[in-house]
Amino acid sequence: MRGKKAAGAAIRKDRAELEQRAVRAEHAERRLTGELAALRERSGREIHALRTALAEAKRQRDDAASPLLLGAEERVRTLSADLLAARAAHERTKTAYQKLVNGLMLSAHQEGLTIAEARHRIANLSGEEFQLADTGGTEEAPADPQRAAFERAVASKERDATNLIMAAGGRLAVKSDILVERAGGDR
Repeated sequence: MRGKKAAGAAIRKDRAELEQRAVRAEHAERRLTGELAALRERSGREIHALRTALAEAKRQRDDAASPLLLGAEERVRTLSADLLAARAAHERTKTAYQKLVNGLMLSAHQEGLTIAEARHRIANLSGEEFQLADTGGTEEAPADPQRAAFERAVASKERDATNLIMAAGGRLAVKSDILVERAGGDR
């Protein structure tokens, strides 16, 4: 019988050991669950703090870039208006030139010249002859000098506007790249 008592004692001992291990495992599980909850809460607070700091940094960056952007936007509007004005002036110049050529072609036709001869004559006009034709004068009776001076001034302004627009287009592209770089963004 001693064997049965020893076997029963061993079983009870094993059972007690298993119960103790189960209790320790339950305590470990509770402890780990608590640590996990604390970690989640701490991580949540840290994530919230980081998001808040990021939003504040973005706001400060935007506030710092705002005057630069407003200045750039104003410059873009100014350059756009200049560009539109120069394009309109260019179109007027082209139209005036075409009218002049058409008038010269008509007068050449009235003189009995062929189209090829008229084109040759127009192509060979010197600057002064072309200017006289443009203002309605001839070499014998030059046109109004004030009108000729006005026409030359207009042509000069249109050339200057075209040159300004070409130069401004390049500067605008460079300035926009610089502003984007300062703001820390990508194009």
